[in-house]
Amino acid sequence: MVMKATGHAILALKTKTKVQTRTRTQMQMKTQTQTQTKTQTNEDEDEDEDEDDIPLHYPEDHPEDDPAPEGLTREVHESMDGRPCDEHGNFLPPNTPPTPPPAPPPDDWSPYDSRLEFQTAELLYMRMQTSAGFIDELMNLWAASLLKHHDTGPYPHHTKLYQKIDSTILGDVKWETFDMSYTGPMPEHNVPGWMKAKYDVWFRDPRAVVRNILANPRV
Repeated sequence: MVMKATGHAILALKTKTKVQTRTRTQMQMKTQTQTQTKTQTNEDEDEDEDEDDIPLHYPEDHPEDDPAPEGLTREVHESMDGRPCDEHGNFLPPNTPPTPPPAPPPDDWSPYDSRLEFQTAELLYMRMQTSAGFIDELMNLWAASLLKHHDTGPYPHHTKLYQKIDSTILGDVKWETFDMSYTGPMPEHNVPGWMKAKYDVWFRDPRAVVRNILANPRV
C-alpha cells in the first residue's frame, strides 16, 4: 500500500511540474509578444513623428513665372519662343489642332519617277516575285528595244529596282537585322549551348516609325 501511494504521489508531482513548466512557457511567450508589440508601436510613432517633420508642399508657392534660381539667368528669344504658327509665321490661337498635310497630286508616284516605274516594280517584285537574274535579263531586252528611240527602260538592273522599293516611305518600315553572341568568360568544361550560339535580332528603325506616325493624318 505504501508503494502504491508513493507511485501516485510521484505521478502527481510529475504532472504538476509539467503544468508549471507549460504555464511558465506561456507567460514567457506572452511577455515576448507584448514586448514586440510595444517596440513596433514605438517605431510607428517615430515614423509618424518623422513624417510630421516634413513640410507640406503648396503648388501656389511655385508659380509658373517664378524667377530663375539664384546664380542662373534666363534669356528668351525675341521671336523663337516655341509658340505654334502657320507656314507664314502667324501665331495660332491656343489649342489649335495641327494643320493636315496637303494631299499629293494624282500624278505623284514618288519616290518612283513615273507610273511605269511603280507598276513595273509592283509586277516583278510583288505579283510575280521574279528572281534578280530574270529582272536583269528583262531590263536588258527592254533597253535594247528603246535604243532606236534614244531611250531606256524603267530600271537598268535589279539593284536599282530594289533600291527604289527600299526608298518607298509609304507603308510599313522595313525590317533590319543583325546577329549577336555571348563574348564573356566561359567555363573550361560543359560550356552551355547559349554561350556558343548566335542569335538574330530583328528591329525597325524607331525614327522612321515615328516619322510615319507623325505623317499619317488619320492618327
